Amino acid sequence: MMKKYDKLVTNAAGRIVPEEINGQAVVPYQGVGKYKPDGRKFGPAISSCADYPADGNKLVPSLRDALIKSGLKDGMVISTHHHFRDGDLLSNQIFDIAHELGVKNLVWAPSASFPCHEYLIRYLEDGTIN
Repeated sequence: MMKKYDKLVTNAAGRIVPEEINGQAVVPYQGVGKYKPDGRKFGPAISSCADYPADGNKLVPSLRDALIKSGLKDGMVISTHHHFRDGDLLSNQIFDIAHELGVKNLVWAPSASFPCHEYLIRYLEDGTIN
């Protein structure tokens, strides 16, 4: 049985769709990158393909650029994985950059830590890592 809808529109894919479903307004498909949702799922703002380059390439030239684009700020949690074991220099680089940027009170949530992470003690002492 087909449900009757009061208002129908044609979306960007050429399909006729309702403007309202179960009493709630819906936004018909407008095409790739044409609609930017707002609001939050839990904490971060909802992202869409409109936030990224049209070719889909989200690569940046450096780890520093990636941390800045991610919105790194005081009090955030940074989680790292133990895959490199005692050769994990990436964690050290992350906190070097955070220190250079003046970011403080970061929480480090590693899946494991090794002797190579002794280097990070300086950042516990200066408040980069809390």
